[in-house]
Amino acid sequence: MNDEQMRDLFREMRDEPLPADSLVRVRMGVAERIAQPVRRPWWLRWQVLAAGVVGVALVVVLVSRPAAVVTPVSTPVVAQRETPVVEEKPVVAPRVRPAQARVRPKTEKKDALIRLETEDPNVLIFLVAEGAGE
Repeated sequence: MNDEQMRDLFREMRDEPLPADSLVRVRMGVAERIAQPVRRPWWLRWQVLAAGVVGVALVVVLVSRPAAVVTPVSTPVVAQRETPVVEEKPVVAPRVRPAQARVRPKTEKKDALIRLETEDPNVLIFLVAEGAGE
């Protein structure tokens, strides 16, 4: 069954009229379920109460806990040593050699020729690049 057949089936179901007595029976069943009180087991009520008591006890313990007293720590005394005297040497600038320019030897550049042949024997394509070849 494809999607279009299912849509047609739903349209047919929507267009069918509902019997009056079925609508009345559904409404009566809903009204009966609403009128009945919700029955929960007795132990569930006690679990909810116990969880509430534990939660309140935790809040009381965490809130009423005294703040920790932090005593300031004195800085340790470190023995001082005499530092040896170091003679300062004059700073000598490094020698800088001038860069030598590299010279490439000049070569004669030749023209490049590419020949393309096509399927037609009367058509040839020549590509010429000036100064590209060596």
